[in-house]
Amino acid sequence: LPKDGKVVVTFPAGFDLTNTPAASSTSEIDGTFVTTVVGQVVTITRQNDGTDEAAGAIRDLTLSNIGNPGVSGNTGTFTITTTDSSGATIDTLATVPLVAITPGAISSATITPASLVAGASGNVVLAFTMSNLLPKDGKVVVTFPAGFDLTNTPAASSTSEIDGTFVTTVVG
Repeated sequence: LPKDGKVVVTFPAGFDLTNTPAASSTSEIDGTFVTTVVGQVVTITRQNDGTDEAAGAIRDLTLSNIGNPGVSGNTGTFTITTTDSSGATIDTLATVPLVAITPGAISSATITPASLVAGASGNVVLAFTMSNLLPKDGKVVVTFPAGFDLTNTPAASSTSEIDGTFVTTVVG
C-alpha cells in the first residue's frame, strides 16, 4: 500500500457511517489518515507522511464511529479495495464475509392488566425499553402465561410511542 494510497471499504446496507469514521493503525501502517464517506463507502487515504506498506497481512487498521444496523441478523458482504493515489486498483476482495448482528435487550419491561380480579377481562398495558429501533413493519411478540384467555383476538393500540396501524394475531 503506497504511502499516499487508499483503502476503500464498502459496507453493506444498514451500517451507519454518518458519525465521521476515523482510521488508525497502532503499529502496522505508519503515517496519518483522512477518511471520507460517500453512501456506504469509506475511503481511508494515507497522507504521504509514512512509508510504503509491503505486501502482506494488515491486522490493525481500525475504523471508529461505525454504527451497526438497528436490526439483528446477518449483514451482507463487505468489499475492501486498495488503490494508489489516482484511484487505480491494487488489490480487491468483494466477498469479505458478512457479520451476524445480535439482538439487543429489552429492559424495564412490565405488563399490567387493567383489572387484577380473577376472571375479569380488559386491557393489558405493555411498557418496555428497546435497545434498537422497531421497523415500521416490525412485530412485538408477547407470550402470556397459562390461564390468560386470548380467544377473542385482542386489539392493539398505542397512545403515543408507536404510530401506524396494528394487526394482532394469537398463536397457541
